[in-house]
Amino acid sequence: MGACAGTTTTCINDGDVCNGPEACNPTNGQCESGPAAIEGTACGSPSDTACDNPDTCDGAGVCQVNNETNGTPCDDATVCNGYEVCGGGTCNAGTPLVVDDGNVCTDDSCDPILGVQHANNTAACDDSNACTQTDTCSAGACAGTPLVVDDGNVCTDDSCDPVLGVQHANNTASCSDGLFCNGADTCGGGTCSTHVGNPCTGVLLCDEGTDTCVGCLANTDCNDLNACTDDTCNTLTGSCVFLADDGNTCTDGDSCTTDTCSSGTCVHAASGTCGVGGTVYYYRDSAIGGSEPSVKPVPNVGVDGTQDTLADSTTDGTGAYALGNLFGNVAVTTVDKYGNPRVSDHNGAITSLDAATIARAAVGLVTLSPNQQVAADVTGVGGIGALDASQVARFAVGIVNHFDVAISSGSDWTFLRCDAYAFPGNPGCVAPDYNFTPISQGETGKNFYAVLLGDVTGNWQPSTGFTAMAASAIDTSSEEQAAMAADRKLAAQFAQRAPIPQTQRVEGVSAELSLNGWATPLRAGERRELTLDLRNADGILGLDLGLTYDPSRIKIVEVATAGIGAGFSLAHADLVGTHKIAVFGVVPMSGSGYVLTVTVEALRNTGNNPPLQLSGTANEGGIPIRIRQQQRIKAPATSR
Repeated sequence: MGACAGTTTTCINDGDVCNGPEACNPTNGQCESGPAAIEGTACGSPSDTACDNPDTCDGAGVCQVNNETNGTPCDDATVCNGYEVCGGGTCNAGTPLVVDDGNVCTDDSCDPILGVQHANNTAACDDSNACTQTDTCSAGACAGTPLVVDDGNVCTDDSCDPVLGVQHANNTASCSDGLFCNGADTCGGGTCSTHVGNPCTGVLLCDEGTDTCVGCLANTDCNDLNACTDDTCNTLTGSCVFLADDGNTCTDGDSCTTDTCSSGTCVHAASGTCGVGGTVYYYRDSAIGGSEPSVKPVPNVGVDGTQDTLADSTTDGTGAYALGNLFGNVAVTTVDKYGNPRVSDHNGAITSLDAATIARAAVGLVTLSPNQQVAADVTGVGGIGALDASQVARFAVGIVNHFDVAISSGSDWTFLRCDAYAFPGNPGCVAPDYNFTPISQGETGKNFYAVLLGDVTGNWQPSTGFTAMAASAIDTSSEEQAAMAADRKLAAQFAQRAPIPQTQRVEGVSAELSLNGWATPLRAGERRELTLDLRNADGILGLDLGLTYDPSRIKIVEVATAGIGAGFSLAHADLVGTHKIAVFGVVPMSGSGYVLTVTVEALRNTGNNPPLQLSGTANEGGIPIRIRQQQRIKAPATSR
């Protein structure tokens, strides 16, 4: 503010109407504002908008700005910039509206009055679907034309994956390749390539022209493998026609037959060039201790070549047989040989010497060959024992006419096939069979070996009616001749007696065997005769016994038949610790009594325990037997 000094100063208006007009204060010479304008006096900006009212004085000399309060809604005449509010006297825009809708198929804009606008277009687009093509906008959306999925191939399963596009997956569905003769078809690898094969089974042929199975298409298709028919094809029916033609020739390729066609069949008849021949030999010679096999021929043996169990050939005096006019499958075997009333063709070869030999073998004094054992087992129960010896002895004197094994088998002889007869040892014999399947030539040397049951010594000879063997060749030792003479004598005695009655045993009652005579102990060097007692002996023909003893205490000096066993034969052998005994006879025992005496000698004092233990069977177990052992010997009384 200026100072007036000396002269009147005119104050300059400061342009502020609210502090009043300026005038010079004479007192201080300064220009000072006059009284403040009244409140509401217009001043400053006259702007008058939604957010800025005209400025007025506040009555205190200040020109005040009259803006609307910040945040007061206002309108700038467009909706596109969002919701407006006042701020600092100005109408400020809000958040602009989002115009882009992200849809390529709309043209986006904003109208100040209508706001955001999305106008549909027809622009090219991508619907992100691999299953469509030529995608174009329509009605505000992107849409394409669907791809063609079906490839027209029945062997693929067709589909479209939105990402991968059209897919053709191979399948195994039924299909048809248009052919009949390769059978039903299935897909494989995307093509109709799998076929089950010819639908025509058996002898039928496939006709592709008619899609049918027929018997033939041409004459060459017809063949019944029968040389005796003419084979043709009826092409109208597709059937083969087979007409018999006996003028044709046929053959089975077998030199043993002559072949001709008859009524459409190849008939075979024996050509006469094929047969089987051989010799039946006896199994053993008795000379010089006995040997096997023998070359003695066995005549009168039936040989079957037609499998009807009947003889088609019979051996002659040389033991030879011959089967002729054979063809096809041929089986050659011997026929059972059973005599009437007695053993067939035994020729006196079964004697008490055979019985004694069997008994000696039963106790181990001699060893029989495998085929001798066949001859010895005349009871047929397996193994050999006193009952076998008894049956042989009974036959030798004419009490029985056939052995048990012959009655059950229907043959007095056993026949064997022994291709490489080994002796000594196992001869390697098998059943008497030769089989030709089929026979294709003449067969010779098909030999058999014969075993007469009961003849273990092998002294059998063919009868003089069948052979011209010299008398010096007759296989009978002096021992055999003596046995035969004794047998004839005993047989004559039995012939003068009444028939031997069959002894009947009481069912369920066992025989009882005991060794008696051990009343007191034996002193060293002392001998004693013991008795073997048998109760309920009815029907017993053979006893196989064993005495077990301590060879350091006693020895067995002698065994003899006695009492009810006096008429029986005896074989026994000592095996050091075991004494085996076979007792056999031709007339059954009966009643009770002692059968044997056994003499023993003490090698040292025997003490009070019996030094002998008894075991045994009767009639090879056919008669039950109970053994009664002595438990303890009484000690001798001592003198006082």
